[in-house]
Parts: sequence; C-alpha cells; structure tokens
Amino acid sequence: MESSPNSESKTFYDSLSIKKYPEFGKNHVSYSDILNIKFEESDDRQFEESLKSMLSKPIDVLGLLTDWQKGKLKGAGIHTIEELHLKTEDQLIENIYKVGPHRARLMKNAANAELLEYLSG
Repeated sequence: MESSPNSESKTFYDSLSIKKYPEFGKNHVSYSDILNIKFEESDDRQFEESLKSMLSKPIDVLGLLTDWQKGKLKGAGIHTIEELHLKTEDQLIENIYKVGPHRARLMKNAANAELLEYLSG
C-alpha cells in the first residue's frame, strides 16, 4: 500500500530467516506416531446408499441447468439425476425438441458435475 514498496520490502525480507521454522527429517521422533495409525476399512454399503440417494434426487437440484432445460428434460420423461445420467447425448438430441449437441452436452455435464461434487464431499 506504500507509494514506494521497494524500500519497505527490504526491511521485511531482511527479517525473514529459515531458522525460525523447524525442520524434520524422515527419522524425526515426531513421525513415530504415524506407525500406530489404524485405518478403518470403508463401508461400501454406505457409499452405495449415498450414491443411490443422490441419483434418486429430482433434476430440479441441478444448479447448472436453466429452468427451460429442466422443463425440456421433464417433458422428455427425465425426472431424476439417474435418468439423465443414463441417457446419452444422442438420446437427448433425438428425444428433446430444440436440443442440439451443445445443449445435450451441457445437460449431461451438469448431471456429472453434480454427482462428482456430491461424492467428493
């Protein structure tokens, strides 16, 4: 925020020192507790249930789609994210009036993005 930051920077850089930060080698005692970490096996059932829950949600939850696109999908009988996810772009183009390759790709990508975001936490 100074008019001449170069003069202020020199003082700041001179005050920096590597000695202020601790360094740990691979045999340092701080890492000995890592050997005692126990990993729990993941429960695939819980993952499958959350995926099924997400797939069963209506397409209304897809924030990347416009109301017009959601209306067109519903008009084509696509009401859930799973139904949209199972359709190919070509099927969307064939079944929905005024939807070409670009809009079909947008709709598919919206479903994929929503699933990935939900699964990644």
